[in-house]
Amino acid sequence: MHETKIAESTLFPSGSVLVIDRGYANYSWLHNLDCNCVLFVTRLKSSGAYIIKEDNKINDKHAHIISDQKIVFTTYKAAKNYSRELRLVTVYDALNDVTLELLTNNFTWTAETISQLYKARWDVEIFFKH
Repeated sequence: MHETKIAESTLFPSGSVLVIDRGYANYSWLHNLDCNCVLFVTRLKSSGAYIIKEDNKINDKHAHIISDQKIVFTTYKAAKNYSRELRLVTVYDALNDVTLELLTNNFTWTAETISQLYKARWDVEIFFKH
């Protein structure tokens, strides 16, 4: 069984924080997590079309944070599976020269915290590759 199916069948306690790869970004599962007060940070899928509902102020001391926005999905399937607002934090990874769009249901953490959580997840991936 693929690990995403195991994750989707796991009951996470309320207040849990999942930092997951975009391969896990099944929007109906993420909505279910949100409804059960489970927080998540993942990457937005490349097909994730959305509209910006609000731009949040960015702290100037974190130059790698490009934007911090509240969004809603606009494609029929994504909007049907996750109709609530989400937060999209866009960061620039200078080491790998890539821009990452980080999706979360947490609106209280700083954009830097969200960025650092995802970076920590990637460090675990690198560890397992070794």
